[in-house]
Amino acid sequence: MDCVHLLLLFLQKRTKNMKIFNKEDFLPILKEIATLLDKNDIKYEIPFVYLDKQTFNHVIFIIPKEVSIRELSIFINFEFIKENKKYILGKYKDLDFIFFQATQEEWYYKLYYYSWNILHSLIATIYKELGFEYRDDGLYFDNVFVTRNLEKILSVIEMEHCMSLFTRSDKIKTLKIFDQFSEIIVFCGFFNANIYNIDKFEEIDILFEYNKEYYYRFLESIEILKDWEGNYKYENKDHYMVLLNEYVPDFLEKLQKKN
Repeated sequence: MDCVHLLLLFLQKRTKNMKIFNKEDFLPILKEIATLLDKNDIKYEIPFVYLDKQTFNHVIFIIPKEVSIRELSIFINFEFIKENKKYILGKYKDLDFIFFQATQEEWYYKLYYYSWNILHSLIATIYKELGFEYRDDGLYFDNVFVTRNLEKILSVIEMEHCMSLFTRSDKIKTLKIFDQFSEIIVFCGFFNANIYNIDKFEEIDILFEYNKEYYYRFLESIEILKDWEGNYKYENKDHYMVLLNEYVPDFLEKLQKKN
């Protein structure tokens, strides 16, 4: 599909009634919510992805698992939209707020997962080809938890070069690097341009409606690589389980116990 068709599809499917905020209007609203959370002793983190953006259609807060919609609504006068096992979605002053709940064990993993915009979906698509699920609460195989160790998760698919970008302190410079997602993912040893399409992204990313524009840009940027001879061939999936077991030694043991 060429870039013209991608753009047309994007315009046809673009979410209606999603207000776009510039930074000057966004920051005061963000500060209001953060201040209310601070005053009520609610622990939170905001993913780094917003540091270098100029326009905004939503904001994510990571909050403790035990914090409920009822507790939030006591001191935040927002319009409740949706709640499920993954997140609480509400609107405050026309801005969508997404509260992802996390256990102590998930906390920093989930923060990094949502800090790099759509990169988690690009990685998840690769792992899907390998038979695994890369989710915001960890890596899984056949619903068996494998690990939340980001270094191991990246090493298995030969993306160790990204580890320093995930953890370096100069976040703003890092985010500028991550604007070019194709430049990051193409260096993954398991990259294949043909495994990516808009339907997969819609299935994988629960924030798809907010991230559509980034996905279309990414697909346009890798179109030229569809016939590249360097595209990885996904073949022996048993090999990937053995490979992962080298990084997570008890993985196969966990799987055998389940079966």
